[in-house]
Amino acid sequence: MVDLKTLFTDSQKAIITSLLIEMANIDGIVVISELATYNEICRQVNITTEIFEHGKSLDAEKAIEMAKDFTDIQKIELAKLLVKMIDADQKDDKNEIRFLNHVCKKLEIDNIL
Repeated sequence: MVDLKTLFTDSQKAIITSLLIEMANIDGIVVISELATYNEICRQVNITTEIFEHGKSLDAEKAIEMAKDFTDIQKIELAKLLVKMIDADQKDDKNEIRFLNHVCKKLEIDNIL
């Protein structure tokens, strides 16, 4: 099992934060289960308040561009975290799936697998 606390630098954690926030907000409604999942991810990845503040100020598209420098393992783990956010509200939303596909395409995750 990968230790997410040490896998990412603080700057990379800010990128992850930006993308998780975008995923949670993409359907226009943030429910309690999404907040709970986000908080759990924050504990797993060790996203501090300072990292959160930096991440929330990052534009999602800029964050995606910055994530292109992630290692293959980091990209895969990022995708897994985004899937956790999708699953958090227990409903299928096409905008969430589109965003996940967009991130995966931009990061060329399909070429890694």
